[in-house]
Amino acid sequence: MAITQVGSATTATSAGATSISVAKPTGVASGDVLIAHFSHNDQTATLTGWTLVNSTKSPGVAFRDGLFYKVAGGSEPASYTFSVPANTGPLVGSITAWRGVDTSAPINDEAVTGVDDPTEPPTTPSATTSFAVTRVFYFRAARRPSSTSNADIPTFSESVTGVSEELDVGVFSGGTTCYAHALYSKDADETASGTKAGIAISNSQTNNVQGNVLRTFALKADVPESSGSVAGTLPAVTAAITATASHDGPLSGALPAPTAAFAGEHFAPADGPVAATLPALSGAFAGGVEGLATMAGTLPAVTASLAAEIVFGPLAGTLPAVTAALVVETRPFGPNVLAVEPEDRRVVMTE
Repeated sequence: MAITQVGSATTATSAGATSISVAKPTGVASGDVLIAHFSHNDQTATLTGWTLVNSTKSPGVAFRDGLFYKVAGGSEPASYTFSVPANTGPLVGSITAWRGVDTSAPINDEAVTGVDDPTEPPTTPSATTSFAVTRVFYFRAARRPSSTSNADIPTFSESVTGVSEELDVGVFSGGTTCYAHALYSKDADETASGTKAGIAISNSQTNNVQGNVLRTFALKADVPESSGSVAGTLPAVTAAITATASHDGPLSGALPAPTAAFAGEHFAPADGPVAATLPALSGAFAGGVEGLATMAGTLPAVTASLAAEIVFGPLAGTLPAVTAALVVETRPFGPNVLAVEPEDRRVVMTE
């Protein structure tokens, strides 16, 4: 299942209070993962009911940003309150909601650094994922001193293909300081683990920003890790062949020149093989196996498509001259014997 955003990002700011309330994104359902960022002065922030991933300070400046997450339950409030014990500067908070994320360990990796006065544009640090399917995010928070109006609020940008902005929010304190932050994400899930390079994030105030937090992190997708192998020689295919393999158990077969439909399903709590010889079918034959067994068949002169999938084991086969779609399925626990009565095209299943 791909990771997808739920609703739109929500944000809130304050020029000098000790708390702000950020609205829940629309459409949030139980099991969605909420990601929050909270930029504030150098104090301990509180976000009740959330898990703090990391809170990082710009080394020589009283400016800090925290990354939090929360797995949505069946009854979420309309908003969430960010707070600090006392406040001498602005507050900036934001929330995004994501579906298809592993709720047991949403954050696969996070790399973060604080930089006081970087050469523009600074680059977020590289993160290293340990899981193949992740969505990678990039974040920058900044403090702009010597501000006099809203015109001094930093706004952010990047120029990397395949990366999009999720939010960009900031506030002027009404005194002399602006705080702002922005979040970007890859447009699609990653498909391999490893090092994920950071990106350069520019700000509109050029070199007037003093105090930055730069972050790269990855959400882990809610998909299983597979094991097993797929092997096959698949020449002269003019449509689609799909095969999935993992875990234990073989599937093999020689499947030349199918021109009709073969599909099937069989449920029985037994151990053993299912075999079928299906010559000269002009219509559809349905059959499959649930069991710790193998499935094999000789399927000549079938006049539509052959579908098969294998779960729990390797897939091997020579599949020449297929003119439609091939998909094959084997599941644990089960086979009976399936046969086709050619005189009336009936499917017979016996225990």
